[in-house]
Amino acid sequence: MNHETHPEPCFDLTLMQQASNGNPAFMQRMINLFCVQATETIAAWHTAIAGNDYDAIRKIAHKIKPTLDALCIAEVHNDIRWLETIDSRINLRHDVLVVVNRVGHVLTHVAEQLQSTGQSATN
Repeated sequence: MNHETHPEPCFDLTLMQQASNGNPAFMQRMINLFCVQATETIAAWHTAIAGNDYDAIRKIAHKIKPTLDALCIAEVHNDIRWLETIDSRINLRHDVLVVVNRVGHVLTHVAEQLQSTGQSATN
């Protein structure tokens, strides 16, 4: 998906809004947390890939999955679940790198969209 030609959000804040009972401060904290977590996740995955640490790759995918589900980021749904189940006995380094880069691109794009909308994302 070319995000430059598809400006519509690839996330949905409905579940987060319901969980927050419409509290804008809570929503902003959650948005900020996602933005930090996205950056940290991408960096951690690349470190894990460099060290062929498939266990870490699986754990990182598992850790961020609830956040992606809460934001309804469907574009990477299957990728995250695949990363959770990769088998370290099979050399999948190239495939893992491709998927991590794709997920990383989406996370970065969502973080940028969330930051650009700021408080208006809670309305």
